Amino acid sequence: MSSREISTSRVVNASAERIAEAIRDPEQLAKWWGPKGFTNTFHSFDFRVGGKWDLTMHAPDGNSFENHWEFVVVDSPHRFALRHI
Repeated sequence: MSSREISTSRVVNASAERIAEAIRDPEQLAKWWGPKGFTNTFHSFDFRVGGKWDLTMHAPDGNSFENHWEFVVVDSPHRFALRHI
């Protein structure tokens, strides 16, 4: 890891397969991605190594935040890694 990387992880009370399903499916992912109270609009979602994911996160206060990601690891259902670009 370089000094300019941030790594996060989360423990969830669900099977690896169920979590992977919720990540692979844009309709499910849009419902829970981001902080509490945010909603999401997905513009593209190409779930494969090198695939891009572009979305807008909408905050409860009305602000919107454009996000651009690239999938760098897809080892479903065990591990996923994204790069924020």
